[in-house]
Amino acid sequence: MILTLLQNISLLVSIAVVFHFVERRLGDKPFLASLLGGLLFGVAAIIAMLTPFRFSDGIIYDGRTIILAAASLFGGPIAAGIATAAALALRIFYIGGLGKLAGAMSIITAASVGLISYYWRSRSRKPLGFSRIMAIGFIVHLLMLASQFLLPDNRWKTVMPVIALPVLTLYPLGFFFICSLFLDNEERLKNIALLRESEARYKILFQSHNSIMLLIDDKTG
Repeated sequence: MILTLLQNISLLVSIAVVFHFVERRLGDKPFLASLLGGLLFGVAAIIAMLTPFRFSDGIIYDGRTIILAAASLFGGPIAAGIATAAALALRIFYIGGLGKLAGAMSIITAASVGLISYYWRSRSRKPLGFSRIMAIGFIVHLLMLASQFLLPDNRWKTVMPVIALPVLTLYPLGFFFICSLFLDNEERLKNIALLRESEARYKILFQSHNSIMLLIDDKTG
């Protein structure tokens, strides 16, 4: 299960790099950026679910909750909707099995918590520090554990002792690591935008004849 998580995190690192590239190139087209972001996260969720830790036939565990929570938190409703739809379709109609309902519920709860956090963040403007990110990750994966009660024939009794500890410790840490990458990307984009704004302001200043006269003394130069 730990190996599966590490594989999914490495996949998400690649997605974070590509997502950053998309945001830079399509900064003036937010809808298209969200659309492509949703497709990227959707593909990542599909790959994660096709390379899972198999507890038993039809009961699988992977990093989809990390992926979908991050997609919702940083991509917004459009990216969240696309990625969630892709993950649900694969889990219900292709993978199926005994864990179908529990798996679908974990997808929905992860995306929902991420989306609620997205709206909270956009309104509060408070920075996402370690404690906030870990709290979001913990809630996402506590709900993932709760979804195991939907497994048939009380199979949660055999599942919980195996997955509870890694799900409530390693998964939130993995979520924090991925969120840190996205936050670094956001900070880089903000700095680039500020630099461009500053360059444009100075360009206008020096192109204005009156401004030059105010800045340059005729006698001293």
